[in-house]
Amino acid sequence: MVALAVVAEPVLDGARRRSGLDGDAVSESGRSAATERELISRARVLPPVEYFITERAAADFDETLDRVRAALESQGFGVLGETDLGAAVRDELGDDAFPRYVLIAACNPTLAREALDADPNVGVLL
Repeated sequence: MVALAVVAEPVLDGARRRSGLDGDAVSESGRSAATERELISRARVLPPVEYFITERAAADFDETLDRVRAALESQGFGVLGETDLGAAVRDELGDDAFPRYVLIAACNPTLAREALDADPNVGVLL
């Protein structure tokens, strides 16, 4: 799975505005603000961002979960909790065909602190 973002930014590219004779704002380039907005607000597609790593395991699901927990802990990550998303979907929607899907919340406090010091808003991704 990848994420694709389409962004439209009606910004004047940092250009200072001044007023034109007709009252419409004019950028340093001499173009009207409306023309600048039209030129700059064209949608652009950002490249996809992969936010996951896929590994295949020969072990069964439960053994793989145990190995992932151990690997996280060996690298300084504490397991904060787990969410059995698969069970929630199966139970709430009655979809017995939904596969096993467990989310593991893990945190390395040192790395988390570095990330939060750089950008406090990154916490929504941690």
